[in-house]
Amino acid sequence: MSNSNRAAIYCRLSNEDADKSDESESIANQKLLLMEYAVSQGFIIHKIYSDDDCSGLDRARPQFNQMLADARNGLFNIILCKTQSRFTRDMELVEKYIHGLFNDWHIRFIGLIDNVDTNVKGNKKARQIYAMINEWYSEDLSENIRAVFRRKMRDGQFLGSFAPFGYAGVNLGTKRTKPENTGVLPISSHI
Repeated sequence: MSNSNRAAIYCRLSNEDADKSDESESIANQKLLLMEYAVSQGFIIHKIYSDDDCSGLDRARPQFNQMLADARNGLFNIILCKTQSRFTRDMELVEKYIHGLFNDWHIRFIGLIDNVDTNVKGNKKARQIYAMINEWYSEDLSENIRAVFRRKMRDGQFLGSFAPFGYAGVNLGTKRTKPENTGVLPISSHI
């Protein structure tokens, strides 16, 4: 069967997006948006690939890598994503795949919301600018999170998921652990 107008849909929800209450970022809504677009364009949907709770900088995304293997094998000729950043936030991968290997493999890449389309010759510079901005966003987010953690550590606030042994949970007001009142004192109280 010819792969002409056969589309792979790729969806990704990062762990940073999981906290958002905006439904537009959900995997289900990405799938719906992209399936509706594919049908409206007369594309045949080959497969929907979806990675949940994965960073756009992560190169080890299982469905992402499966999609790339299938693209290499010529199973489809279009990749649809909500935005280029859903595909990757890594500028090196944009250059490697969207501007490189996809051309060799005869794959058209479409980022629906940000109007990225490799069939439009004039928007390569825009794709490169999007790639830079997306990578910078990830770097800024990482630095902001580290700064918050450093401040919490400096203030003696608890950062872990569970209270240390011998402590009873976390006081949500101060985020500090409280020793359990079990008659057993932590080793540090004997020092």
